[in-house]
Order: sequence, then structure tokens, then C-alpha cells
Amino acid sequence: MKKDLVHLSTLKFLNDKYLSLEAKGFLLIALTHDEITPLRVKEYCSDDEETLKDVLLELRINKYIKLDNESNTLLVGPEPYPNWDKEIIDDLHRRIQSKEK
Repeated sequence: MKKDLVHLSTLKFLNDKYLSLEAKGFLLIALTHDEITPLRVKEYCSDDEETLKDVLLELRINKYIKLDNESNTLLVGPEPYPNWDKEIIDDLHRRIQSKEK
């Protein structure tokens, strides 16, 4: 099962006009919970599986989530990942390593 790790920071995504309300809601859930797996998402919402897949695809297209191939972990950020600085990336990798231990 994949783990999702997030970096907590300012919630810049709330002002992104290209994200739907559902995508913003999912990001808020992901950013406020230390670790959330796809199976646990259903604990926080009543949307069907198809809607959840659409939201994840929307976030992937808009570059808010990306897969870390080394750890097979889904990384989630409060802004598109091309804007992530070294501090955010280092923090996410530290959290991955601590979760693995």
C-alpha cells in the first residue's frame, strides 16, 4: 500500500483558480493529516471511488502530487511541485525515512 506524506506550509493552493473545490478539499485533508492512505480517504468523505480518482488525477495534472520512485510514496504539497524548494523536499524525504524505520 502506498503512503502519502505531506509538507505543512501556507495553504497557497486555496487561491488556485484551476483547482476544483473537491481537489482543494482533498489537499486540505492530506495536508492536515501526517499520513493518509487512499483507503483512509474514505473515512473523511462520502464521495464515490470514481470521484476520488478524478480528484487525484486533477491534482496530478496540476502538479500538486507526485510519486517518489525511490520510496514508492505519494508526495503532496501546498503548491505545485516545480515550486517546492530544497527545504520542502528535504523535509519530505526525512519524513519518509522516519516512517520506514
